[in-house]
Amino acid sequence: MWNEFYVKRTIEKSAIHDSDLERFAIQKARELGRDNFTVSETFIATSNREYRISSRRTTEVVVKRKNNLTHSYTAQPITSADDQLLDKFFPIFQDKENEFGIRVQKDLIIPPNVVVRASKFGKSSDEKHRTF
Repeated sequence: MWNEFYVKRTIEKSAIHDSDLERFAIQKARELGRDNFTVSETFIATSNREYRISSRRTTEVVVKRKNNLTHSYTAQPITSADDQLLDKFFPIFQDKENEFGIRVQKDLIIPPNVVVRASKFGKSSDEKHRTF
């Protein structure tokens, strides 16, 4: 009984209702051989307090579009004519306005051998390669 309650509440994060508590309590009473056990309102209220069960609902993540959850980027390693990987690296990240916002620019750490650009769709273009 306790395992089912724990799984439902903690792992599955399902809502636990008074009827669930009543069912769990009656199952446990039957396991212990107490066939005349009944669940009172006081028992339910006490259990709700003890196990910190309330009738709140929480939403962990709300995403309207898939784009808000995923990010697109193009990574362009530079190779020589004989297929040797050179020191410079050119990633292009997706950003709404084709340039990074103030907060991103402030927090972005760019090593000396990396040139970072932003594009609306995270795709490479001739213009971006010329600036590189």
